[in-house]
Amino acid sequence: MGYFSNRILIFLAFMLFSGYGHANTLVEGIWQGVIVDNGVEQRLVFTIKRNKHYQQIAYLDAPDDGWMRIPASISYDVNNIHIDLPSINASLKGKLVYGGKFIEAEFAWQGDLIPIRLKPVVEAPRAAASIYNSKLPNTVLAEDFNNIVVSHPAKFKAVMNKAKQLPQLNSILIYSGGELVVEEYFNQLDQNTTANIKSVNKSLLSILVGIAIDKKFIANIDEKIAQYLPTHKEFREDKLKNQITIRDLLNMRAGLEFNEMADYRFGSHPIWDSIDWVRAISELQMRGKPGEQYNYGTVQTHLLSAVLTKATSMDTLTFANLYLFHPLNIRGVVWYKSQKGIYMGGSDMFLTPREMMQIGLLYLNKGKYRQQQIVSQQWIERSIIGDFPEDKISENEHYGYLWQGFEVAGYGAYRAAGYGGQYIVNIPELDTSIVTTANPNYLSEGARNSDEVMQLVSSLVNQIANDNSVKQL
Repeated sequence: MGYFSNRILIFLAFMLFSGYGHANTLVEGIWQGVIVDNGVEQRLVFTIKRNKHYQQIAYLDAPDDGWMRIPASISYDVNNIHIDLPSINASLKGKLVYGGKFIEAEFAWQGDLIPIRLKPVVEAPRAAASIYNSKLPNTVLAEDFNNIVVSHPAKFKAVMNKAKQLPQLNSILIYSGGELVVEEYFNQLDQNTTANIKSVNKSLLSILVGIAIDKKFIANIDEKIAQYLPTHKEFREDKLKNQITIRDLLNMRAGLEFNEMADYRFGSHPIWDSIDWVRAISELQMRGKPGEQYNYGTVQTHLLSAVLTKATSMDTLTFANLYLFHPLNIRGVVWYKSQKGIYMGGSDMFLTPREMMQIGLLYLNKGKYRQQQIVSQQWIERSIIGDFPEDKISENEHYGYLWQGFEVAGYGAYRAAGYGGQYIVNIPELDTSIVTTANPNYLSEGARNSDEVMQLVSSLVNQIANDNSVKQL
């Protein structure tokens, strides 16, 4: 293609993009404003930019509520701008004014039109520290950590600099070789700040099932769940549902038809917005025979919470406090429950990063804490491997009894994983446990948020492994 042909194509491309109007350039950037919602001021921050494919994208941050990167679509006509936020049933309509210095707009939210003036800012704020809850200092747990704290901040400086660039990351703790070598908190949070551990709770349920077997509350994991859920006739009368065992729930192979990743509008979830979660789960269709097909779903672990409640004659949190949390010096755990009083099996439990580390160290020490066997070593080993160690749920992961086995930096590892970057990662060969917490409400980046945190963990494991190799020389 000749010189003049190339110049014509460049000119046409310029005309194509500029055809959106001058507003197309002016509107791109970070725009911040304040609305008053029920008498409370709330910052709204709209980011409008190009992705690597030069496509225009937009998202909303609500830092005072902690909801970040809410996906949006944008359209405009000359100076008129329309931003649609379908996931939260909201929108913004406005106009560029004063030569693009402001956007005068109305924010449509829950039936109200709220006036807002947006002005450009250099950097989007991070989620406010006030959205998180804190516990009173736990002096007994602090003594445990005072005995192992040996900080090596300079050694991990490069990786920690990377960590600071992740706006969703709230904490990272590293135990290795008998020492707590890193304990860092971000976004103005500290060791008393609790995190919604999301699906890390599933791995804790696995521990509770192991303890229930150790304590003879449950005979074995091949028991049918129908015997523990007598008021839910579906598990007795349906031929397939009657075959579901505790083992099937631990393996995520109950055969229930449920899509964990389906999108529902706020307040309309068929399970978690119902009055009786167990009843709603019992009425799900079956997709296949129990025990055959892996299908990740919190509905299965919630059934485990219901089973534990019946088997132990106490609610799941009371059982956990008695046999797991209090022996580990973990106090004041908050855990959401249904209107029927069953604690949510699989999510919505709040722990501090140090409390999460206690769980990691319990497994690293084969179930012992201060010479007390909290859960049997046999259960720990079995729960990590599971019944299908050769079946991969992703490229290098297999699923145990609610623990994920995988490789990190070439080392065998296992983890409790929660949405958005909540992790307990153990690498037994390196005598290492790593805990991270993050804001799970960074929406538009989706799984990338968790991936970024795991890439950071991989870098840390590489450094620990290299340090160990040097020590052995």
